[in-house]
Amino acid sequence: MIYQLNEVTAAIAVALLLLCFRGFWPHMLRMWRMEAAKDRALGAIIAMILIVDVKGVARMVYWDVWRSAAGHGVQSLDGTLVNSGLNILAALAGVAGLAALFYSIPDADRSRYTWLTAPFYPGRFWWMR
Repeated sequence: MIYQLNEVTAAIAVALLLLCFRGFWPHMLRMWRMEAAKDRALGAIIAMILIVDVKGVARMVYWDVWRSAAGHGVQSLDGTLVNSGLNILAALAGVAGLAALFYSIPDADRSRYTWLTAPFYPGRFWWMR
């Protein structure tokens, strides 16, 4: 089981970070468009955050999920615990991001959303009608 720890933690982290990316993308894009012309440092920070998020997800998908699923298997236990620990930290960052998205929803609408559906605010789902 310890051999699959890396893949499991990466899959969880990737799912949470993709939800965060979905939720923050419209805000970051709007802020980047409005503020980048006025404040180049803020525009650069926003670009850095988006690039680091995409890079982290791409790295985990390739090294931790796809390579083992494509038959390359787990080579050894050498880096499994370290990578799994880093994946857990990425998952915790995803949980913090989902919390931020959830608590940014106005109080009147928040009761209709969960941490996992908050990235899709103000969208409506079939069960919210």
